[in-house]
Amino acid sequence: MIVKMNPYLTMNGNAQEAIRFYEQALGAQVLFVQTFGSYPEQPEPAFPEYVKDWVAHARVMIGGTLLMFSDNYPAQFLQA
Repeated sequence: MIVKMNPYLTMNGNAQEAIRFYEQALGAQVLFVQTFGSYPEQPEPAFPEYVKDWVAHARVMIGGTLLMFSDNYPAQFLQA
């Protein structure tokens, strides 16, 4: 049986930097990046200003391996 794994890397606010590193060092191809700031507008700001450039989800291809990324959203903002 062949098993294919797609690692999901969770960063602490530096996923954009990691993605750029993989592009330069390994020739990675960025397939998709969505930031927290690109979410549709809400009546109240959904996210604090400092996380707007953080990665909510990204897909990067290195050779035949798909890597996925996101920044770890601070837990204090997830509480209702």
